[in-house]
Amino acid sequence: MKKLFYFYSIFIAVSFLSCSDETSNEEIDDAISFSLQLCNIDGNAENVFKSGDNVVFDLIITNNSDYDISYGLNNTDIDFGDDLFCVYSEAGSCIGLPWTGMYCEYTGQKSFIIPANTVKHIYCPWNLCDEVTCSHPLCKAENKEPLPVGEYFTKFSIKVNKKVGLSKKLMTTKSFHIHFKVQ
Repeated sequence: MKKLFYFYSIFIAVSFLSCSDETSNEEIDDAISFSLQLCNIDGNAENVFKSGDNVVFDLIITNNSDYDISYGLNNTDIDFGDDLFCVYSEAGSCIGLPWTGMYCEYTGQKSFIIPANTVKHIYCPWNLCDEVTCSHPLCKAENKEPLPVGEYFTKFSIKVNKKVGLSKKLMTTKSFHIHFKVQ
């Protein structure tokens, strides 16, 4: 009976240790948080725009960790896909991207940093304007046709490291989807 009690006690202790490891992983998993919103050129969040209004895409990346996080072309904590801010019609047809290029600085730099405990906005207006310019890593060299009256959505995915601060990265996919209307 003593042996059974001893083994049962060890089993419970090991179970508690396993749970504490999962909790610390959840803290690491929350190291990077994201928010997507659409705004007007004044920076006010909206999902309904008047015909001719400029739609501004805003991906907010919050580095909640005590480590710098990287984004860029390879072996980084955040990997943006070629579909970032892609706009679709209500029926699901691809309308296009608001940007014309990514990582356009031609410096040869492969990664960029979002410092620990900071927030980065990636802005991109549908049309070129003086009020809002594209932010890194996006660039915009030409205007798009204004979005006609109708219902739309933007949908895209990015890859994110769930193990910020550790040498081995564990990438997972984060998907975004937001509906909006032009009237």
